[in-house]
Amino acid sequence: QLTKRREKIIIPTPALAEALIKSGDAAPQYLDIMRDSQYFQVTSFNTMAAVEAAEMMRLRIAKHGSLRGDELSSRAKVKFDLQIVAIAKVSRATTIYTDDAGLQNLATSLGLIAHGVASLPVPPEDPQIKLDLLSPSGSPLGRTKEENS
Repeated sequence: QLTKRREKIIIPTPALAEALIKSGDAAPQYLDIMRDSQYFQVTSFNTMAAVEAAEMMRLRIAKHGSLRGDELSSRAKVKFDLQIVAIAKVSRATTIYTDDAGLQNLATSLGLIAHGVASLPVPPEDPQIKLDLLSPSGSPLGRTKEENS
C-alpha cells in the first residue's frame, strides 16, 4: 500500500541494526533490497535527530522525574527508542511500524501513529497458481528434453 502511494519507508539505523540481527544469513539480501528500492531510505541518527532526542529526553525527565517515566523498560532501551522516534520526527514520518509495545507507546505519546507489524493486512496472493508439472521423462509437460536445452 505504501509503495502504491509512492511513500518513502524510513528505516532508522538503530532499527536496522535490530532487524539485521534477526535476519541472520539473509542480511545481505535485505540490504540489497533496501539499497535498490526507491521506496526505502535508511536514515542515520544525525545532528538534527540528536537535537530532537535531547529535547524529548529533557521534556520526559521534567514530566516524569526520570527518563524511564512510566515505562518498565531500562533507561538504555528508552534512549534507544527515543533515537528511533527522533529520526522519524526529523524525517517528517507520521507513522511508525513496530511490534515493540514500548516503542509504540512512546511514539504515540510523542504525536506519531504507531502500528504493530503483525496487525498489518497480508498482501493478497496471486490468484494464478504456477504449477511446475513434469512429464514422466522429467521434462516440462508438452516439451522434450531437447527443447528445454
